[in-house]
Parts: sequence; structure tokens; C-alpha cells
Amino acid sequence: METKKNDILQDLKDYFKNTPREQVEKDWAETEKYDKVGPTVFEFMGLMNQNRVIGSHGYFQKGNRYFFKEGDIVHKSGFKSKQDCEEWINLKREKYGLDWRAGFMIKFKTLPLPLILVDKNGKEVKCF
Repeated sequence: METKKNDILQDLKDYFKNTPREQVEKDWAETEKYDKVGPTVFEFMGLMNQNRVIGSHGYFQKGNRYFFKEGDIVHKSGFKSKQDCEEWINLKREKYGLDWRAGFMIKFKTLPLPLILVDKNGKEVKCF
């Protein structure tokens, strides 16, 4: 049987209504071990805003101006500059097996379609 969102909410309300405060505090204390696993959500979001996190089609970072388009799909990860794009292509050249390249249009052997660099408006980016 699948649990529904409303059931979970009701279960939580029932738990707090029917469970003594001491037991709730004891149950909560048992979750402290999970506080030490990886960055918190807020720390992770801070990293995303400060650093570029490499993705399969660019960098996840604030301020991207260029993105790869693959067929009709424009990927969410991207680049702040053409130089960022160049660096990413060089990093991925070995991993994905570069098939061919014409400026900022590239084809990796592992992908079915070429990647075309576009700006925020979806217009193809030229080399110069």
C-alpha cells in the first residue's frame, strides 16, 4: 500500500499528539548521528553559488551566459565565458571521446547528438 502525503502529515500530527515529550526528545537525539554526514543543504547551496560544480554538460554555477543545446534540449549547466567552455571541453575530451569539433559545436562519441553552444536566448554562439 502506497503512503500518501496526507497520511504522512497525519501520522506526524498523531505522533506529536500521542507521544510524551521525553520520548520525542529521545527520538530526536538518536538522529544526531545524521547531522555529521556531508554538507548541510545551506552549505551545499553556498558552494553552488561560490564555486563551479562540474556537470555532464557544463558547470552548475551562478551567472552562466552560455549553455549547450543537444537537439531541442538546452542543458541547465553552462559557462560564464567561452574560456570556461573551452576548459570544460578539454576536461571532457578524454572521458567522453571527442568525435569531432567545429568551433563551439562538438560531438562526443558517447552522445547521440552534437552539442551546440548557445547563449541565454538560445542563439548559436560563434567562435569569434
